[in-house]
Amino acid sequence: MLNHRIFELLTIIIEKKSITASELAEHFNVSTRTIYRDIELLMMSGVPIYTDKGNKGGIRIAKNYKLDSKLLSGEEKNIIMSSLQNESGNISPAGVEVMKKVDDLFNKHVLDWIEIDFSSSGSNDKKEKEMFELLKKVIFSKNIIRFTYYGIFGNTPIEQIEPLRLVYKNEGWFLYAFSKVRNNYRFFKIRRISNVEITKETFDRTLIGSCLPANQVYGTSTNTRHIKLRVSSELGYRALDDFDGCRMLKDGSIEVDTDVNEGEWLVELLLSYAGGVKIIEPLELKEEMKNKIKTMYKIYNR
Repeated sequence: MLNHRIFELLTIIIEKKSITASELAEHFNVSTRTIYRDIELLMMSGVPIYTDKGNKGGIRIAKNYKLDSKLLSGEEKNIIMSSLQNESGNISPAGVEVMKKVDDLFNKHVLDWIEIDFSSSGSNDKKEKEMFELLKKVIFSKNIIRFTYYGIFGNTPIEQIEPLRLVYKNEGWFLYAFSKVRNNYRFFKIRRISNVEITKETFDRTLIGSCLPANQVYGTSTNTRHIKLRVSSELGYRALDDFDGCRMLKDGSIEVDTDVNEGEWLVELLLSYAGGVKIIEPLELKEEMKNKIKTMYKIYNR
């Protein structure tokens, strides 16, 4: 397979039609000897490259040459093609010209493999799309960023962040990144990120493998609790979306028997079910629910 420099060298030769070894050496900041060694590797891989001597000579490639499967695997081609796509699976304006070159090189058209709807009730989907695209950009460019994040302590400035991956979990998009200040990995919900500043400083850290725990359950805490619920047949579809361990009963209602992560999110979620859910266990969760309802009653009974 081609390394990055040789692949770029090949695309330059295809685009320029003819170019000298000196020009390529200057472009890559290497010696002409290194360039000729790369050319030899390409020729050994079956690429029809020719060198012409004389003042008008140079390095050229056979007309109408397409990249051979020996040089790039199908998976590698798809990675290059899909990386040019934006969040909706379409080619972004900045990638149109690059796409034409890649399309010509591979003789292959991009596959519209994914489409994401950011909209939800009352949400600013345009803003989230723009943030998604911006974060995608800095992940590829490996620029360190800073931004404002709205959390439990309100708006907080977040410094020295290495953006690594965009992750969809718990019905929302998150940025997975390394914090140089805290020296740990963190998830940031995209909707809570604002005022992103891209610094000139770059990083080398690469994320390999999944950033999600192998047996992750709903929520963001690492501590879990066991719950048992009874959900009405009218809201059973929501239970199937929100929880694992669902079992349909004879009357059409849903029994939920599963482990979830600790956190206030659970009571808030169950409140959205209104009278359509009954907590069977644990008793502490029942008390938390009662206290939250009492607080709400006091607010609306003034």
